Amino acid sequence: MISICWFSLTVGCSYAISLVLTAWFPSFVMPEVPLNLLTAPFYILLAITPNLLFGIIEFLYVRLAFMSYRQGVIISLNWFTGIKFALIQVLRNIAIFIGMLAFIFPGIYIAIRYYFPGYTLVDETTATMKDDVKRNFTLTDNVEQDLFNIAASFNFVLFVPYFLFTMSILQLSFKEARLYQPILTALTLPLLCFFYVHIYEQLKEQTPLIPNS
Repeated sequence: MISICWFSLTVGCSYAISLVLTAWFPSFVMPEVPLNLLTAPFYILLAITPNLLFGIIEFLYVRLAFMSYRQGVIISLNWFTGIKFALIQVLRNIAIFIGMLAFIFPGIYIAIRYYFPGYTLVDETTATMKDDVKRNFTLTDNVEQDLFNIAASFNFVLFVPYFLFTMSILQLSFKEARLYQPILTALTLPLLCFFYVHIYEQLKEQTPLIPNS
C-alpha cells in the first residue's frame, strides 16, 4: 500500500515538475532574458533545478524498483543519499554534454560506462560518489556494446513514435514537439527505472564486488 502511494505521488510530481520547469516556464522566460555575465547564473540555475528535482524523484523510483525486484526487501529511505543521487545525475549529464561537444563519441562513452549513476548508493554497495563511478565502470566493463544497443533500442521505441505522432498527427513543429517531450520522459520514468534496475541486478550477479581500498 505504501509503495502504491509513493508511486502515485511521484508520478504526479514528475508530471507537474516536468511540465512547469522543463517545458513551459523556460520557454517563456529564457527568450526574454539576454545571456551575459550577469544572467549566466540564472540560466545555469534554470537548467540545473529541474535535473535536481528529477533526480530526487528518480531516486524514489529506483529505491522502489530495487525493493520490487528483491520482493519486498526494505531499503532505508535516506534523503541525504537522495540528494547525492540527484547531484550525480546532474554531474553525469554535464559530463555527457561536454563529451558530446567533443566530437560526440566521448559523450556516448561516458553515458554507457556510467550507465547506472547513483544506483550503488541506493543499493548501499558504495557510500561515496567516487566509489559509485568506480563500481559503474566495473559493472559495464566488456558489455559496452550490449548496453549501447539496449539504450538505442529503448530510445528509438520511445521517442520516434512520439515525434511522428506530434509532428504528423498534431501538426506541431519540431521545436514545439521538443517543448512537450519532458512530459513523456516524466510519465515513462517509472518504467525506465524498473528496466535499468533489472539490468543492474543482472550485471551485479555476474560481477564480483571488489572491496574499496
